[in-house]
Amino acid sequence: MRSVSAMFLTSLIALGGCGGYSSAPGGQVATRIAIYTGDGQAGLKGYPLLDPLCTNVFDASGDLMYGVTVTYTVATGGGHLQLPTSVATDTRGIATSGTWFLGPSAGTQTVTASTAGVVASVTFTATAQ
Repeated sequence: MRSVSAMFLTSLIALGGCGGYSSAPGGQVATRIAIYTGDGQAGLKGYPLLDPLCTNVFDASGDLMYGVTVTYTVATGGGHLQLPTSVATDTRGIATSGTWFLGPSAGTQTVTASTAGVVASVTFTATAQ
């Protein structure tokens, strides 16, 4: 049993070194945030959009990061976001906002997503009808 446990632990350590993901607590620094899904939706003014806003955060090596807080903020249109508006990226490197309720006016509305240490934020756009 001890040798099976040792092999399992060795496999986990080897897989962890394969790259692709990194965590913020491990000393990696976020350098880029990107839209994953949820951009370009349309909905009725004053009502929620169907899909959440999802972002990825990357380190300097281009690896997805988990455990990094992303903050979503309504920028234009007067809508609101249900909680959570600040959420950590999950183990797949994805941060998911609360539901976006469009504002009362027809037209383009926006939400920005940002993370500490990254100068450029990203902007989600939706069209209220």
